[in-house]
Amino acid sequence: MLQALQRNKFVRFGLPMIVLMVSGSFGVKMFFQLRIAKREERVTEATTEQLKALETGRKSFDLSSEYQRLQEQTDTDWSQKRLPRPGEPRE
Repeated sequence: MLQALQRNKFVRFGLPMIVLMVSGSFGVKMFFQLRIAKREERVTEATTEQLKALETGRKSFDLSSEYQRLQEQTDTDWSQKRLPRPGEPRE
């Protein structure tokens, strides 16, 4: 009986392969659970006091006022320069 099991190819090659695949999937599952748990430890929720502290130092932003401020900044002292093409001598 023992010799018959040793000669059977499924018992010699197939069964160890199946055991390896199943145990490997459980190992990978445990590894990723640990990884996700560590990542969740780093991410914390902000308390209301922390949010209020962030709001106090912030200045308001208005897109239309920012547009007006940029329109007032006129840069008229510029000139267009042509860059040399590859292979052209530089001036």
